[in-house]
Amino acid sequence: FLYFIGACVMQGSTILWATAMLVGVALGSQAHASQALCERCPLCEHQWALSCVWSSHPRAVDSSAIKRCLQAALNNSLVGQPEAAATINRMMQLKLDNPERATVLHFAGDNGVGKTHSAFLISRALSLRLAGGSDRRRGEMLVSVPTGFAGMDLREIRRAVVSMIVSHLRSFPNGIILVDDVQNFEEEHFQMLSPLLGRGPPYFPEHPDVALNKATVILTSDFGKAGRTQGLSERELEAMSADALRDAFDHIDLRCVTTIPFKPFTAGYAKELIRHHVETLPCRVPAVATASVTPEAVSWLLRDMQERDQITLENGRAVSQRLSSSEVEGKLSVHFAMTQTPADARLSVQLDVVDSAGTAATVLRVSNDLDSRFIEL
Repeated sequence: FLYFIGACVMQGSTILWATAMLVGVALGSQAHASQALCERCPLCEHQWALSCVWSSHPRAVDSSAIKRCLQAALNNSLVGQPEAAATINRMMQLKLDNPERATVLHFAGDNGVGKTHSAFLISRALSLRLAGGSDRRRGEMLVSVPTGFAGMDLREIRRAVVSMIVSHLRSFPNGIILVDDVQNFEEEHFQMLSPLLGRGPPYFPEHPDVALNKATVILTSDFGKAGRTQGLSERELEAMSADALRDAFDHIDLRCVTTIPFKPFTAGYAKELIRHHVETLPCRVPAVATASVTPEAVSWLLRDMQERDQITLENGRAVSQRLSSSEVEGKLSVHFAMTQTPADARLSVQLDVVDSAGTAATVLRVSNDLDSRFIEL
């Protein structure tokens, strides 16, 4: 009580101090980045923000702000999947309005199209605070259930998995439970998760004090590398996804599971992903103020990846890895180390393609905002 009174007395100065700190943060890398594409979540990423000092756990200090944050994260960061983003946003808005409503989402589609990434986006949007040293891709709110149980006794598996989930929900009652690549589960293993699926009592029998219905459960399934979803309509994708889950677990009640299909990887999807990866570089690299990519570079990269990396049918993850390691971040890391570039530099970066002696190759042009000259990497 005395702590609360003291905090209230100091509230005015605290607000001014917190505001000043947040303004300082706003003038950092994201302030001069591709602003519309940089994520603002979680709301309390910086430990000194006023709404973070009262509690060590995420809490909804402003539901409307969280909803806006969630929608922005899905719209800006889930590339090439507008229908899935809209459905996820609608289901999570319902969950935020009705926290005790059992919510089980099944993200289905080819590998590398953003299913697991979507779970991380949801977690970041709902995580009002990140613990020091935590995985900043996902926030504290998400726990991932393992699927590799070869050689383990079923009772050992159940004890380990239930203990993991219960421990997580004791700390974060509204947390995210991710079951990635659910097709790798044996049905008897998946059966132990049935209390999470919205049917029957919302708790594990051995832990009746821990409610499961407040959590959001996300299942992902992978149709593999054969491009089985190519050319299917959204309705056909949804039917195929739901059928695949029922066929795998035909003795488990899945009526409360909402299946959300993800579109397959296409050339158009790849081009959009290349543009997005480059344009959001300032969000990831503090020294970069602006970044762009020419249409010629996008087209050339796609052709080169298809010919050299064989990514025709899948997947988006391979595109991002190629860009990070070979085209953008990798080159910049070497350049920064050689030139001792300060973290607060204001650099402009452009990815282009040049033809030298009949051989085309990408080139990364880097210039300082204060100097029109550029160097090529």
